[in-house]
Amino acid sequence: MDAKSLAELPKSDLVHKLQRVAALGKRANERARHAGSVVMGTIITVAGGGAGAAAHHFMPKLWGTDIDSDLAAGFVAVGVAAMGTGTALDEQIGDFGAGCLAFVAGRSMSSWLASRDAAEAGTPAPAP
Repeated sequence: MDAKSLAELPKSDLVHKLQRVAALGKRANERARHAGSVVMGTIITVAGGGAGAAAHHFMPKLWGTDIDSDLAAGFVAVGVAAMGTGTALDEQIGDFGAGCLAFVAGRSMSSWLASRDAAEAGTPAPAP
């Protein structure tokens, strides 16, 4: 539709078309905002998984305890997010903690599966 045909439309039709375009723009903006939030949450979760891996590699246990550092970091981050910091960062802190905990779950499952496979094969279980 060109400018001349728009000019020939009755005012009510033109207003209706403009309202539809405005609504379409609003929906597109909401979708983009949602997509950005999902992508950012995913990136933060992956960063939490990487931080959990680094914590496990460089300091497997908390000082003087038998507590896994990656597990502790994940629970602390999720706990802080659950209690609420009073800022808009609660969701991101929770995503980061979820990434740490996902690394712990993956590491634990991998170790358990390796032990099970070794037991079925009759060989010694690999070191964790």
